[in-house]
Amino acid sequence: MKLVPCLYFFINDDMRWNLFDLSLVCLSLVEVTSSFILLSKGASREGMNLTFLRLLRLCKIAKVLRVLRTLRFFRELRLMLDCVLGSVINAIWCVAMLFFVIFIFALLMVQGLADYLGQYSREFGPESLNEDFVGDIMLWYGSVSRTILTLFQSTTSGIDWRDCYLPLEQSSELVAGMFLVFVGLFTISVWNIVTSTFVEKALKLAQPDLESLVMEHHLKDVQDAQALIDLFCSRGWGFCAEADWAVLKRLALDVLKLGATRAESLREHVLAQPDTCY
Repeated sequence: MKLVPCLYFFINDDMRWNLFDLSLVCLSLVEVTSSFILLSKGASREGMNLTFLRLLRLCKIAKVLRVLRTLRFFRELRLMLDCVLGSVINAIWCVAMLFFVIFIFALLMVQGLADYLGQYSREFGPESLNEDFVGDIMLWYGSVSRTILTLFQSTTSGIDWRDCYLPLEQSSELVAGMFLVFVGLFTISVWNIVTSTFVEKALKLAQPDLESLVMEHHLKDVQDAQALIDLFCSRGWGFCAEADWAVLKRLALDVLKLGATRAESLREHVLAQPDTCY
């Protein structure tokens, strides 16, 4: 039985934050223990490099973000932070997909240009190649890594894709068409797919959590109760915050006497509320 409260520390709703606190405490213990051992062996404080352990304690700043959940005027800021932190995994997979697509096109284009230059040299001789043309090819597509950078820049406004398309237009029509397909595919499809994944993740994170829903419903109930109290008082039914049983009995009697005519405002107020509240 004594272990139950200790185990609850790791299985409650805040177990992640509790594990986070536990890890910070363990790191502090490691730092203190390491410093004590090194000092006992005669090492100087200047010779100890435990700065990285102290820097890890800066992670405590992350707990400040929990305060933002309770402040209503920080809701937009909290939503943006949640979207940024919650999209890290999506960002990793998106980068992996982008790199895979660019890498495939880069391999095909480099192989196509190498075949074209080799065939042209065999037919007309190496001296027939234009130096400016070869220089442009080597500038934009000299290697696979250089081609990857060129393709990435051409689809992210790093460079004008027309500048790196002109050398391809003078060489192989197949490689030039492949480049146009790449630009169109990225502009129309890939970037929109990547954007939609982040938008979908943001919409999921924008849904209010259970605590926010409970707080909003509680505030709505308080406002509705105050509106009903003001309504009864405005009708002269004698109901107020300090009403006793006699006043409540008189209120019930007045309601029965006045009937639907006097309760029209109350009926309109009730009908105006959402069905989910009742």
